[in-house]
Amino acid sequence: MNIPGGPVVVMGDLHAPYVDRAAFSVACQIIEAVKPGAVVFNGDCLDCYQVSRYSQDPKRKTEFQKDLDSCRDCLEQVRRATYDSVSWLYYVEGNHERRLTDWKWKNPEASSLNALTVPALLGFEELGIRWVPEKERLLFSDWLVTHGTVCRQKSGYTAQAMIDRFGCSGVSNHVHRLAQVNRSIWKQTRTWIENGCLCSLDMEYLDLCDWQHGFTVLSRETAGEVWPELVTIKNGKARYCGVTYTAC
Repeated sequence: MNIPGGPVVVMGDLHAPYVDRAAFSVACQIIEAVKPGAVVFNGDCLDCYQVSRYSQDPKRKTEFQKDLDSCRDCLEQVRRATYDSVSWLYYVEGNHERRLTDWKWKNPEASSLNALTVPALLGFEELGIRWVPEKERLLFSDWLVTHGTVCRQKSGYTAQAMIDRFGCSGVSNHVHRLAQVNRSIWKQTRTWIENGCLCSLDMEYLDLCDWQHGFTVLSRETAGEVWPELVTIKNGKARYCGVTYTAC
């Protein structure tokens, strides 16, 4: 699937309801300023806590609808921020969205229900969002946008592994870290972005957190060349194109 137009904002790992509202507010302000041709929600925007195979807080077991409402609210905020510009919204399936499919497979009595899909539960049709399954490739020129499955220990290591795997430039989430890695292959520069996250940096299962808030803006020249801008958000504040944006 190819993304038309541009520029493109790539954001992900909101893990609703664990969204960092300050970081997300800054991202929405910059989206409104950029007036992108497309926004990509690059996976794990919904945590799917209740259908996880991991141990869960019993107080949270019955709150799936609240989590869906939290994610839907974020999608609506981005849609409002792009009313004057964007014609394309994409949602890439991440490993946390995949939890719902895995749960349905373990509960076959629910597996045939069309209403039990991420697009149906979050109202993609109403919001004009295109669903991109995990194994489908989303491209912006020669750049690959994917949630990712590779996870290395340190910032930048995952980006190197992704270039090794795909042999092209791209943007991925999944590891919640920020990095930009460049590599020359046959005199052609390849760039890969580790796209950070927009979720809380103080999750219940974390001891020491090596995560960073951020997202990426991809711009395309007439000739097709793509230029990435990795936006770092620190303490609810970011600087983009000479302007400082602060959470409101």
